[in-house]
Amino acid sequence: MAKHRPANASWSDDMWIMDFANDDDFHTSWLSNPTVKAPWYEVELDGDRSFNMIVITENKANISRYRLEYFKGGSWKPLLSGSDRGRVKIHRFDQVRGGKVRILIDQFEVPPGISEFGVYDERR
Repeated sequence: MAKHRPANASWSDDMWIMDFANDDDFHTSWLSNPTVKAPWYEVELDGDRSFNMIVITENKANISRYRLEYFKGGSWKPLLSGSDRGRVKIHRFDQVRGGKVRILIDQFEVPPGISEFGVYDERR
């Protein structure tokens, strides 16, 4: 659902813009600027959509603590907090409905980079 949708983020390096984190190309990434202390990335879905899985693929395993939120009814709602240190972070949860999804990055070693940010409504 996130592929090629409008995205927004905290300041990135000039070459590594937010559009690269949902372009369906694992060789490109959104890369946070080194001066940003609390980076974030969000993607706008095609209207309010139901979803139950988010997959974050980093260019290198770097993000160690983060929060996922979704936008519904005019405000951000908490979805989950994560501490997965792996390069690919897969999160399944009970189905929610919202128009945007974001990651708030709380802890990282070097400026974080997201290769792909996927949002899915997985059949169960």
